[in-house]
Amino acid sequence: MNFILDNLSDWEKDLTKAHNKADYLPNQLWLLLDWGIKPEHDNRMQKAIDKILSHQDEDNGQFLAYIEVYDRKTKTKYPMWSSALCDHNLIVSVLLLAGLQNDKRVQFGLKRMNELLGKC
Repeated sequence: MNFILDNLSDWEKDLTKAHNKADYLPNQLWLLLDWGIKPEHDNRMQKAIDKILSHQDEDNGQFLAYIEVYDRKTKTKYPMWSSALCDHNLIVSVLLLAGLQNDKRVQFGLKRMNELLGKC
């Protein structure tokens, strides 16, 4: 467990390569939460969650990840804060598992999920 906590991905710096990778921070947090470790048990976990919470689209509530996007016009890749819907849903789920259901940002994220489900 300490190995995972010592090696949590840095949400601010590490590019998200894919949401199905073991080093994707929400996946790391999910594992720790599944093992019963809560943010209040370890400051490293709380700091990681705080970083995730600090990146949310102000207009629609979608949580963002630091990803590399491809510009078809210039044929170049560059990093930016964005996310796929699967990223957002996973992030909200992790935040709920962490006990943050009353946090306004998480509530805003849930609202986004409900809006998207209504469009299905």
